[in-house]
Amino acid sequence: MKKFFIFLVLIIFLCLETNAFAARGTVRELFNSEEVFSTGTATSVAVPIKSGGYFGVWYKATSAASAPDIKIEYEMSYDDTAANFVEPANATDIETNLTTETAKIKSLKPPPMMFLRIKVTGNAGNAADTVLSLRLFQQED
Repeated sequence: MKKFFIFLVLIIFLCLETNAFAARGTVRELFNSEEVFSTGTATSVAVPIKSGGYFGVWYKATSAASAPDIKIEYEMSYDDTAANFVEPANATDIETNLTTETAKIKSLKPPPMMFLRIKVTGNAGNAADTVLSLRLFQQED
């Protein structure tokens, strides 16, 4: 019984020490109160992504003047050259018409590719003082 207890304590210690039960992943802040004025466009930096796992975004747009009205999409490329980024053929936009100021989380299903970036465009009704915060996360299998 004493050996079993010691074994159990050792297992619990190892699990807690290595975070065996914690989700493994990466979070990248791509926009931190980035300005998306009127019908302007903002593009994030290109981030290298690993294949596999699960992808998602957390985002929140705000405006002091009125509600935001923005489109959020992602583009991908085989390298980090700006001219090579395109929206994947079967991709759906993260948001086509975001008009609320509440934080949201959405999952992404990007095809296998080396780099990803986020593109934000102000729609016709977008306020001149709209800002966006957005984080990309990847949870590993």
